[in-house]
Amino acid sequence: MADEAVKKDKEAPKPIDLNDLSLQDELVDVNPDADAFAGPPPPDDGDHRVKLSLGPSKVTGGTIGKGEQKGKPWYQIELQGRIQPGDSFEGRIMFNRASTMIFNGTSEVIGVLKAIGEQVSARESVLDLLRRLKARLESEPECIMRTQWTAYCADCKAEYETNKSRGKKNGIMLRGQNRFPQEDNGKRRHQIECPICGTLLTARPEVVAYKSAPLA
Repeated sequence: MADEAVKKDKEAPKPIDLNDLSLQDELVDVNPDADAFAGPPPPDDGDHRVKLSLGPSKVTGGTIGKGEQKGKPWYQIELQGRIQPGDSFEGRIMFNRASTMIFNGTSEVIGVLKAIGEQVSARESVLDLLRRLKARLESEPECIMRTQWTAYCADCKAEYETNKSRGKKNGIMLRGQNRFPQEDNGKRRHQIECPICGTLLTARPEVVAYKSAPLA
């Protein structure tokens, strides 16, 4: 609705003559070193109250290819969290995928269910857990997403998969907002060069935990 209101306020584009002296002009402050296509910095590291809903990829799955759980089915569900009022990043959306794979007796899907107030028993069906979470997402439950800045290099990860002596196994080059370069104004720069291949990397908000939202 907000986007529609902005569109209504704008005049339809029309051809102009740049030599027309009646054209409106303005002076603006710019950062000559900024990347116009990089997008804004991610939300600050820490806790953000969000409304959860189903992400664009919805539910995907496959079969575990190695390890102790080889041959077992795995599923993951994409979540999107919209930051709520009271946060300086209100309205921003963060994405995350939660898996059904069991580690140390629990899974990411179970962690999300508990964060939104669902009870989990000692014996559960993987598909039932997914169905319960997907159903709850329709009501956009609130919870806390804890995030941190992460710089990821897909090129170096792909290089490692081709040649284990090159690139980087998980592609993660830097984690934690305070480890990113500091600007003159004290803020952290959300773009860095990959230390291995030189690719320009943009920080993204990595979700590291889900917690129950405090009662209002």
